[in-house]
Amino acid sequence: MQLQTDVFKAQGPARTCMDWSRPDYVDGGGYSETDHHYIDARRRVRAALEYVGPGLSDFVLDMCCELRGLEDHENVFALPRRSGRLVLKLGLSRLAVFYDLQTSSEAVASFRMR
Repeated sequence: MQLQTDVFKAQGPARTCMDWSRPDYVDGGGYSETDHHYIDARRRVRAALEYVGPGLSDFVLDMCCELRGLEDHENVFALPRRSGRLVLKLGLSRLAVFYDLQTSSEAVASFRMR
């Protein structure tokens, strides 16, 4: 899923010590080329969550990145039983439109429950 990839990219590389692979210049050098990838990922995550909307974005972000089951999320977010699937489907259809995986009319057509 693209949102999960962007969230993990936005966190940057896991480092426990100094990065000796890049020289340290004293010229006040700003961001390196790799830092722009993290910044762009953070912007995409922020824009995607704003597009999904408040409340729903919390559920979708938690569901996509925490990798717990629907029942656990229903308990955490105090949703009625067996409603997590509907909320998740609504949020994922919004994300699909944001990431240009579907048009808005295709998202409406795919939202019908079977």
